[in-house]
Amino acid sequence: MGHVNDSAGNMRDLITEEVGCKAGLLLTDNEARTLLVRSEHPELWVFEQPEDALIRIRPEEVDDIILSLRHQVGNLPDAEPALTRPLDFVNNLAQKGVDAGPLIDALNQVIRSGKYRTIGSEAAQEIQRISGMDHPTVVGFLTSIEEYQDRSISWFHADQRDLTWAIPLQDLFQSESI
Repeated sequence: MGHVNDSAGNMRDLITEEVGCKAGLLLTDNEARTLLVRSEHPELWVFEQPEDALIRIRPEEVDDIILSLRHQVGNLPDAEPALTRPLDFVNNLAQKGVDAGPLIDALNQVIRSGKYRTIGSEAAQEIQRISGMDHPTVVGFLTSIEEYQDRSISWFHADQRDLTWAIPLQDLFQSESI
């Protein structure tokens, strides 16, 4: 993946908001910087740049900052990269002589079918049926995928919404006295 170009202020906002959404704890820039200093994080420089400085950073480096902060505030047991979860699971299967290919193919087939909005127990049963894997293996695989999604930012799923209908709070409460 390429680089992301943005102002240091916008990137810090993205990082602290992602930590806030995932961990339920919104850090100030100074608090995030303090935690990164404490852990001697190599991407600390993002929090040392002027607000309007243009920076260029790789998405995985941003993920790494977020994981480090989430780990330090107690939201994650470690700061391992997102991809390690499913890779470790597939590697463990391979060490046992089990091919993960049918499991991955079954997941793709279930997703492409469009029958499920979320992968719940019904979809898991269908993945189990299609792949021929046992229930604990299917659940372990899906758990590794969930951990991957929880640990990563969805860079390609940003969307835009029409908010022209929204009433600004200053207009909504203009005549109210508190």
